[in-house]
This record gives sequence, structure tokens and C-alpha cells, in this order.
Amino acid sequence: LYYKNKDTFQPVEFKQSDYDLSAGIKQYEEQKPLGRQTIYQLGRDETHSDSSPNIDTILLSVLGKMNCTITSTHVDRDLGDGVLVVIRHDEGNVVGVWDG
Repeated sequence: LYYKNKDTFQPVEFKQSDYDLSAGIKQYEEQKPLGRQTIYQLGRDETHSDSSPNIDTILLSVLGKMNCTITSTHVDRDLGDGVLVVIRHDEGNVVGVWDG
């Protein structure tokens, strides 16, 4: 193992402009987005005693106020204390999960 004295070591430093970035920039500009994801985490205060809210009703109400056309809805309440809601609409998908 060879060790250079720190006083004699002179590393070569490169700037980003020293590299050809054109292929990466071209690929970035040609990308077509497949979708968008937004995650909300909601909580409840201690005054609510029920184990699972009507999350399907809440989501359907919100989508209705957004004038979305619902194409399909699936609600699975057989998840212990939780519930899973999957809604497909004309603008995309909504997945609601309540873990009880």
C-alpha cells in the first residue's frame, strides 16, 4: 500500500461542465409521466369511539365534489379492525386504508 504525503497529493478536480450530459438531458426531456401520487395521513381524536370510519363514503363524497366519474369501487372490511377501499375514476385511482 502506497501512501502519499498530504502536502504532495494534488487531486484532479472535474466540474460538471467537463462531462457530456446531452444524452441524459435528452432522455429526461423525453420522459412521459405514468402518474402522480399524493399521500395523506389522517388521524382521529380520542372523542371518536368507533373502530373504523365510513372511509368509503368519505372518499366517494370527496370525489363527487371534484366531479370525478367513478368507474369501480371495492371495499374490503374483512381486515381485522381495518378497512381497504379502492376506487377507480376517470382521473386515476384512490386507495384508502384504515388500520383500525
